[in-house]
Amino acid sequence: MDLTKYIRYNAEHGLLEWNDYEGAIPSLPDDFFDAYPGARTVSIHSNDLTAMPASFNKLTQLKSLIIYKTKFRELPAGIENMLSLEYIGIRDNNLMDFNKEAVRLSALPVLRSLELNGYRGTGFPEKISLLTRLETLALTNAKKNEQDMPGIFKVIAALPRLQYLQVDFPHTNSIAFLSAANLAILDRLTEVECRGLWISTDSQLPLALGLTKKVKFRYKFEDLLTPFRAFVAGKGYSDLQTQLLFGLFIKNMLGIQELLPNKLAASIAQQLKPSLRLLDKPKGETIKSINSKLEQYGISADNNADNEDTIVVVGGNTTVEEAAPFIVAGRSLITVDHLNEVLIGGGDHWLLTEDNEPVNEQLLQLLCSNQVENYKVAFQIIATGGANKSIQSILAAIMMAHPDKEVHKAAEKLYDKYGSQAFKLYVKESKISLRTGGDVERKVNSIVKHVDVDSMLFRLMFHCIAGANDHIARVNTAIFSISELPDISLPREMIFFTGIKELHFDSCERFDIGGAIALMKQMPECRVLILNGCHITIPASIGELTQLQTLEIAHNTLADENALQSLQQLQVLNVEGIKLKQWDWLASLTQLRTLNINSTGLTAMPSQLYALQQLGKLEAKQNKLTAVPEQLATLPMLNYLDLSNNAIKEFPYFLARLALDTLLLRSNKITEVNTDKLYAANNNKSLQWGELNLARNQLTSFQLREGMHQLRKLDISHNQLEVLDDSLFAGPLGSFYASNNKISVIPRAVLKCGFYTYFWVQHNLITELPDYFAKASIQNCDLSNNKIESIHPDFEKYGKENHGRLYWKLGNNPLPRGQVGGIYI
Repeated sequence: MDLTKYIRYNAEHGLLEWNDYEGAIPSLPDDFFDAYPGARTVSIHSNDLTAMPASFNKLTQLKSLIIYKTKFRELPAGIENMLSLEYIGIRDNNLMDFNKEAVRLSALPVLRSLELNGYRGTGFPEKISLLTRLETLALTNAKKNEQDMPGIFKVIAALPRLQYLQVDFPHTNSIAFLSAANLAILDRLTEVECRGLWISTDSQLPLALGLTKKVKFRYKFEDLLTPFRAFVAGKGYSDLQTQLLFGLFIKNMLGIQELLPNKLAASIAQQLKPSLRLLDKPKGETIKSINSKLEQYGISADNNADNEDTIVVVGGNTTVEEAAPFIVAGRSLITVDHLNEVLIGGGDHWLLTEDNEPVNEQLLQLLCSNQVENYKVAFQIIATGGANKSIQSILAAIMMAHPDKEVHKAAEKLYDKYGSQAFKLYVKESKISLRTGGDVERKVNSIVKHVDVDSMLFRLMFHCIAGANDHIARVNTAIFSISELPDISLPREMIFFTGIKELHFDSCERFDIGGAIALMKQMPECRVLILNGCHITIPASIGELTQLQTLEIAHNTLADENALQSLQQLQVLNVEGIKLKQWDWLASLTQLRTLNINSTGLTAMPSQLYALQQLGKLEAKQNKLTAVPEQLATLPMLNYLDLSNNAIKEFPYFLARLALDTLLLRSNKITEVNTDKLYAANNNKSLQWGELNLARNQLTSFQLREGMHQLRKLDISHNQLEVLDDSLFAGPLGSFYASNNKISVIPRAVLKCGFYTYFWVQHNLITELPDYFAKASIQNCDLSNNKIESIHPDFEKYGKENHGRLYWKLGNNPLPRGQVGGIYI
């Protein structure tokens, strides 16, 4: 085979590249590198290459080695003898054990740079710490890095010469990456680049970042750290003082608040009478109003107080220059929110007390109604009664999301009075709009990270408002949905959001199901509960939710299977992945329309199934079924049947009698579909199936009767077919899949179908595209990995204007590069 088309060599620069993007060449000749003794940089890009040729040892001048993809399970033999090797890059390869490979690489005297995009296992290879000469380390696999951040920093700390670091992390890890302990390690370095380090506002940055003195973050923080480091240089500030100043510099009032106790509240508790110096004050307050509220404690505030007992109030409007003298002098600092806590706590805020439950419930009903007139009444109650964190969180959502200017301004005024100024500052700097569409999930997730809002209450109130906002299309008031968020506990206030009819919590690990059931018992109109992939135990109390019409609990555990039998209104049930011991409960669920019993360990269909006379969709894939029971024909409404990934040996001919829209038998052990038996089972009438999937079976031939089926979609991929029978191609067929067979000819009969959305025959033995195939109307065609040597000239005459041909795939065929009939090769 001609290998030259895969090779690029620049002798002047000593650059040798091997680019086999399709994985056509699984091995190279042992003498491959003999022709390139002067190579100083070698780049290997291959999908299927399993080992480096033996002649690799002869590349004595090699300085850089890049291995991209491949199936290498270890670095090339003899690499530890490459005394000139300075750089190694491993990209998209997760097969190498780098704890072993690092031991080999530790012998290289000038290895200064390592890029690692993949390695075997989930834990970061700790033996990389043996590469003590490394000056540059690039870890570019964000998913793997996320799995073991502590291990990565342990290795970084052990590399004495390391100066340049690149670490990619998902956005979710941004703050964790900048922990105080990690920053202390990073500050030894010269430059750090972290792709994925995304923080919506400067005010979210950790205060420990201000303690760094040396490290430069590439593309990040330069406009903050350079002037701040200049400001504190040589002034001898303590770590606490430096962090407080940095917090003021970046307006991270929440960070400051977490560093400092509420000294004013403590002084009042101890009956002390400090003076207050106001460098900032709560919005809507004046010195006069503050003093009026503090008078009961014998405490006064002004703009000039400064003695040993003075407490200095700082906020988002306080500059570093204003606060620095007080910090140096050792004055106690509190934030505006600290002061506001005292001012609110000292008032007669009856609404905050638990003994006013009826009024609290009335207030929540008014707010959760999302009615303008009800808002006005609710705001009047809050104005005199106060607002705890729950009410503050609801006000915050109204303030940020409600499209009515009068409503959101009134909510903002109340939030300014009772809420967190740190949160207000965060919202202002984030510049997030919740009154318009876009990626609302991302925007809400960013907002609720702030500790001063109740995450679930904010989400619920936003959902209530956004569902009625015509400018936000992706929110349905009736469906409250969260995915992949752990440790969710639904708030008791949820029962007041009466517009919610469905609860979806996919992949929410450690979800508080007991609390959710208790709440849903008070929500009789909420009839859908989805908890797929939460990996929790569903308690027997699930049976008390008798209003449920849909229950999806895939990949969880059932404490008591019999608890399901009381859910007699169920129309949809998903118990995929639950190992059920008995099925007696199933016979009671006679209203079921859809049942998913995938991956439940079935060896035979449960007899109780046949009591479900309303059942239209049955999924029982990934089980241990060896046969299909003929009793399924007694289910008159059945139109969707998925029995894929079982061990079925004989085709279920009796199904020909059913008008199945979808029949999926993928990945079984079926060796034959006898055409005569198939049609005899239906009294020789036309098949009324819409989709048939027989992929990954053991078929050597497959025919239907011409004109006697209505298939719209047919998949016979991954079998042992040598011929595509003409009978398969009928008018409605629009999606056809026959990849990974032994087909050598595309039949003329394909023209019987007017238009194909998909026509996939990749990985076969097709040798040519004949003249008649040029007239086929196909949007998405995959002909890659065949033996096609010629394309008929008629492709230039017919269909050239079909833009779908731009996306036809003919890769890895023995065809010259170029364009034929609108097809790029």
